[in-house]
Order: sequence, then C-alpha cells, then structure tokens
Amino acid sequence: MSRKTPPQSLALQSLVEREEKEMYSPRSKYFPLQIPQSSMARTETLDRTLQQMHCLLSQSFFDGEGCISRRQLTISNTNVELLVYARELLRKFGVESTGPYLGKLAGTVLKDSQTGKLYKRKKNCYYSYVSVRNLPQFAEHIGFTIERKQRRLRAACT
Repeated sequence: MSRKTPPQSLALQSLVEREEKEMYSPRSKYFPLQIPQSSMARTETLDRTLQQMHCLLSQSFFDGEGCISRRQLTISNTNVELLVYARELLRKFGVESTGPYLGKLAGTVLKDSQTGKLYKRKKNCYYSYVSVRNLPQFAEHIGFTIERKQRRLRAACT
C-alpha cells in the first residue's frame, strides 16, 4: 500500500526545490557575483572574491579565537594546523605573525572566572601573535566585526 503525499507537502517541497535552484544559480541574490565574459576579467573577479573570502574567514576566526590586549594581538586554539592556516591567510594580506607556540598543557586545571568551577584541560592549547608593527596592516585589511575588539585594535594602532 503506497501513501500519498499531502498537497501541502508537495507545495512545500516544490518551494524548497525552487529556492535551492535559485540559491545556487550564478545570478542569485545569494550569490551576487556576476562573472564577466572575458577570461582576464573573470580571473580578476574570482581572485577578488577569493581574497574577500580569505578576509572574512580570517576576520571570523579572530573574532572567535582572537584576543587584543594593550598592543598585543593573539589567537589561541587546540588545533595547531588551524593556527598555521591562519598564519598563511594573514600572510596573504601582508600581516606577519609568529607561532604557533605551546601555551597550556593538557591535564592542567582551568578555573572559570565567572562560576569559580574548575575544569581539567583535555588538549594542549597553542597560541600565535601578530606583531605590533603589523597591527595597522591587520586593521586595514581584516579587522574585527566585534565592536569591542575593533575599538581596542584602533587604540593599539595609535
């Protein structure tokens, strides 16, 4: 015995399929990139788009994992490869960084400053620095979306 799909489900499925087709169409509102006809212009457009993607990726990574205190910008994570990748992305914008360095060892205790609760670290934590002389370059090309961090970055650059 086969079950019939209710008409509402078919309408919803059709709407979802149309929306997905629209989403992945090169002329879509979700994908505003208009690819030119000439191969030179196309290459330039794709290079610019790739650079924008690298910028957004770096920016979101530093928003989440970055810390700026006084004139020191650091990122930390338990994944060394991710920090190395972040360093390579920064290099594309002319921003030099150092590290990754081993920070906190697995097995050490971490105290939550808000609750006072103690936690045992399961993984080593690594960190990298962006040098002070590269902060203006970082601010110009990447920056933060978090206003608090962006204010600190502007203060560190002056």
